[in-house]
Amino acid sequence: MNDSKLKEFIKLSKEKKDLKCRLNRIDEELEKLEESLLEDFQNIGLSKITLDNSTVYIKKRLFVSPKDGNREAVLEALRESELTEFIQENFNTNTLTAYVREQFESGFKLSQSLEESLKVSEKFTLNVIKA
Repeated sequence: MNDSKLKEFIKLSKEKKDLKCRLNRIDEELEKLEESLLEDFQNIGLSKITLDNSTVYIKKRLFVSPKDGNREAVLEALRESELTEFIQENFNTNTLTAYVREQFESGFKLSQSLEESLKVSEKFTLNVIKA
């Protein structure tokens, strides 16, 4: 066996582990900063800002999931709302989320049974792009 290859493998494995730890710390720091900055953006009414050749902007994403994890209630609501195209053996949460997003963006409301069976929430994150 070639010791130099083994030593290189060990060295790279350690470096990878160190980088993962560093990345986890950076992710934690970013999460704290993002929370604070989202509040700042909201308080001063900004949706984006450019600084140091980067634009930081608020990205809104919509998420849909069954209220209290009750998928059966959602299935029944989909049937009542004549949205059976979302029902297979189950329903696809991503496809249903896209439908709900489309309805909201078009100004339409969900049927009462869907309103009662779905938990609809939005998550705001900050993204950075080169300006």
